[in-house]
Amino acid sequence: MRRELLVEADTIVGALSPGRREAVRELVIDATRRGVLDDRARAFLDRASGGTLLGDVLAQALAETAAPPAVTRSAATSA
Repeated sequence: MRRELLVEADTIVGALSPGRREAVRELVIDATRRGVLDDRARAFLDRASGGTLLGDVLAQALAETAAPPAVTRSAATSA
């Protein structure tokens, strides 16, 4: 994931009110445990942040986490 997106998402979350920031934190924890960002959670992120960036970043992070790791040449040859 591009570092610029993570920095922008962090800035957005940092600008939220403490209550919304905590709700976003809990939502991220829940989505991470379940491995999916459902429509209800995404809609909350969009409303809380005023845009789609937080939902997009979280969905991309979850997708990258779920993807099987790439096998590197050194890992393949050392087996």
